[in-house]
Amino acid sequence: MLYVDPVGDAAQLARLLEEATEFDFAADDSLIEVRASAGAVVGDRATTTIEDLLRNADLAMYDNKRLRQASLPELR
Repeated sequence: MLYVDPVGDAAQLARLLEEATEFDFAADDSLIEVRASAGAVVGDRATTTIEDLLRNADLAMYDNKRLRQASLPELR
């Protein structure tokens, strides 16, 4: 039997997207760090429209952004 974990799968996909878009490059005398934040949601009975899904994914992305920034020592 195939087991699907929608929440875990969505979180893993978000992490993979973030990792795939992380890179650094040098510009003049500076190191530029490029990072992306992803938000993932799984629909439920309360989520009835695509707008609900997009809004919830957007909120999840901003939560993720805040958590990631709080973990960077230079941004504390």
